[in-house]
Amino acid sequence: MSKYQKDDNETYILPENVAAYSGRIGLRYKKFTLNGEYTYKENDPSDDNGYIYNPGHAALINLGYSRKGLGISLSAKSVDNMSYRSDRTKGLADLFINYLPAMNKTHTYNLVATLYPYATQPLGEIAYQAEVLYTIPKGKGGGKYGIPININYSAAFQPLRHTRGFAMPGDSSRITYRGNPFDMTDSLLWQDINVNVTYKFNKSFYLIGSYFNIAINNDVSKVTETAHGIINAHIAVLEAGWKINKKHNLRAELQALFTTNKKMAGFNYQTDKDKGDWVTLVLEYTISPNWFLGFMDQYNYGNSNKDLRVHYAIGSFGWIKDATRVTLNYGRQRAGLFCVGGVCRFVPASNGLTVSLTQSF
Repeated sequence: MSKYQKDDNETYILPENVAAYSGRIGLRYKKFTLNGEYTYKENDPSDDNGYIYNPGHAALINLGYSRKGLGISLSAKSVDNMSYRSDRTKGLADLFINYLPAMNKTHTYNLVATLYPYATQPLGEIAYQAEVLYTIPKGKGGGKYGIPININYSAAFQPLRHTRGFAMPGDSSRITYRGNPFDMTDSLLWQDINVNVTYKFNKSFYLIGSYFNIAINNDVSKVTETAHGIINAHIAVLEAGWKINKKHNLRAELQALFTTNKKMAGFNYQTDKDKGDWVTLVLEYTISPNWFLGFMDQYNYGNSNKDLRVHYAIGSFGWIKDATRVTLNYGRQRAGLFCVGGVCRFVPASNGLTVSLTQSF
């Protein structure tokens, strides 16, 4: 594919047509699957990369194995200078042409998904992910229904860029480095270790216990203004679900987040406590198929500033019909991501009543 944008820059001669090429391959043998994709992008000077003329690349490899009761997935990704927008002057999440999937598990629990979320760095990252799903068979220690166990690990690092021989004095090419696929440094961008175990007591009641260890480099992937370097958080979640009858369902979550301020094992980093420790209570009552009620209270009890140790309590009421969703929220809401029923969106800090309408086409 190719994009066109007129060259209206007074400083540089910019390419008006920027092409990208991609190839994919997929293989399957018995219980194994292997697929990969490689994309090459021609030089695309922009605000993102400081108007350099380097080409860009992205590579993705997935290997999987599955049989009854066991699934294993291994993934690797290499991205370098792959910001590809329809307007070279835009930033943040505006006007992307390409999609760069984040190589980490998508979380839905509030404290896990909203405080320290991570997204792919389009200018460069080397990422890996491994996941194991195993079910303890029923009748063999797995109770009446079996016990699913999910273990997931993901990490992302800054790429290694070879600069020797590039950008010499008087060099007008503005090709500033060479980046090879999967060449990486030991500079951590993100690390996520998580485990969850589900136990079903009967057809109506279940429990899910989860643990998450998240480390994010706030200097690169900016998620807060109150921390520097690596933020390391330990999060525990206990979820309970009760199907009262065919139409009525009750779900509850108790979440706790603890930050540390110490050397991170295996890396030469001092972690940051950011806003300190949190605890969250979530209650959701669903009346199938159209109605739901919810209550959530986030309490930042571990904030070093005692004036900021406040409760963010909010009640929700909603109606869902096909692709239409109407939600009323009342209460105190902190700035950032807000999640209800696994649906998350960015919101400003507020205290009062908000009404939202979501329509999918």
